Amino acid sequence: MIIKNSYLKGLILLFSGSVISQGITFLFTPVISRLFLPEQMGAYTLVLSVVNMFGSIVCARYDMVIVSSECEEEVHSLISLGIIIGIISSIIITMGFAIYTYSDYELSSLIGNWCFIIFPILIIYAAINILTAYNNRHGEYGLISKVNILRATAQGTLQTVSGLIGFGSMSLVISYLLSNIVGIKHQARRLLENNYKIFSTTKEQLLEILNKYKNQPLFSVPAIFFNSASYSLLPFFINSMFDAREVGLYSISFRLLGVPLALISTNVSRVFFQKASELHNKYRDFSKIYLRTALLLLFVIALPMVIVLYFFGEELITLVFGREWTDAGKYVKLLAPMFGVRLIVSTLSVSLIITEKQKYDMILQSLFLVATIFAYVLSKFLELELNAFISIISILFFTNYLVYGYIGYYFSRNNAISKV
Repeated sequence: MIIKNSYLKGLILLFSGSVISQGITFLFTPVISRLFLPEQMGAYTLVLSVVNMFGSIVCARYDMVIVSSECEEEVHSLISLGIIIGIISSIIITMGFAIYTYSDYELSSLIGNWCFIIFPILIIYAAINILTAYNNRHGEYGLISKVNILRATAQGTLQTVSGLIGFGSMSLVISYLLSNIVGIKHQARRLLENNYKIFSTTKEQLLEILNKYKNQPLFSVPAIFFNSASYSLLPFFINSMFDAREVGLYSISFRLLGVPLALISTNVSRVFFQKASELHNKYRDFSKIYLRTALLLLFVIALPMVIVLYFFGEELITLVFGREWTDAGKYVKLLAPMFGVRLIVSTLSVSLIITEKQKYDMILQSLFLVATIFAYVLSKFLELELNAFISIISILFFTNYLVYGYIGYYFSRNNAISKV
């Protein structure tokens, strides 16, 4: 009963914080969409796509183990390792993106030297990943919610002000960078009390942790990268086949559909991760909480969301973002079913980390990247319109998520874990 109560309490804290932060974002969105052109939003989306592609793996996923580790002492070694890997990864990714940018004339003309802003964004992203995992481990859901609200407020305010002044698309990126800095000190408060343990980590301890959780970089990193890349490459493919304006329209539809994910999936997943880890460590089985969470999300959130967005997507886009963005409503309608099942499966995807089945996770996630590339090649070869390209993506991804969800449930059961 204690687990159930703490599970519910964690959900309420994170959900309420997300409702407020997303509400703040939505208050600013109609203003921002009228201050920036679709082409400018397109350029912003391209830069942000790189962050989304690498942000969650910048620490090689060692930050995720901070939540589920059974040993409190090794958490400090995990944090030290995450910091080191985060810095090295940020340098490598930034240099790679710079080379790619300068090798593409159209992308270079859109972004130019601003490609280097990826470095500080990724460094901050690494810090947030580590701190959020640490807060999650200690059940500091109220703190996580508070920080999300502060960041949403800061980002909306900075982007609105930069738009009113008349700055270009890169002011959107700068605003994103500065807003992510907000709240880091608050998140680090508990950790700073034990900072001496982090900085006293020995080389031997780092190597031990590196080897003990080697499945994270070997399997979990490729898995998450495949998933992130499958979405983050879409703006680049759309820009290649069409133009920056279409990228901007797509980004708006993606933003609207992503609200339930940011509002529900991410936060429910954090609580589910902690509670499922407890049940797994104790009973080697968390199938009941897996099914309960999946059914709750399906009937309370996913199904109503899909119905509303499918039938009223264009009207919602026009109302919230303005008539200049109405065409994005067509993409919302096409993507709604896929995003509905994605909301459920993304929430529960940590099951494969809990059960240490990262190899299966990597294989399943690679299918999303294969689907993205296949859809691009097919659309490019047949010279399909953007609607057709997005339809193919939606169908393939929908199917992949169904398979992923079933595999996650299979391994949540004790008998399944013992067999494989």
